[in-house]
Amino acid sequence: MLKLIFAAFYCAQGMTGRFITALILRRMYEGDMTILEGGLTMAIQYLPWVLKPLWWGPVVDRAKGLRGPILLTSNLLMGAVILGFPWAQGVPGAILVLILLHDFVQTLQDVAVDGVAFEFFKKEEEQTALQRWLLW
Repeated sequence: MLKLIFAAFYCAQGMTGRFITALILRRMYEGDMTILEGGLTMAIQYLPWVLKPLWWGPVVDRAKGLRGPILLTSNLLMGAVILGFPWAQGVPGAILVLILLHDFVQTLQDVAVDGVAFEFFKKEEEQTALQRWLLW
């Protein structure tokens, strides 16, 4: 059951991120965005993922007992940001800010889920998880 919960967290991360990417590509295809604007938007979307080890890793690793509340808070914040997308239509730069906020919080969730999973899985499962990650 615990593995299903972790799988759901990872699916939620992947689905929302890919949904935003698909929307950017659709807007480029329909002509609402130039290729340069779409490329910059996607670069901004992935910026938190590149910087994640520098800011979230050390912060969440130091807060071992708070990973559960961090996980819950990040999920609530991610949902709040997603709910803001319909109201941001037509406001210059608002979508870009929401995308950046969403991925910033999503990277926090990713680090927290990894930390909680690391605490719950047994030593032999850690090795299997590492091997799967390396093969991925």
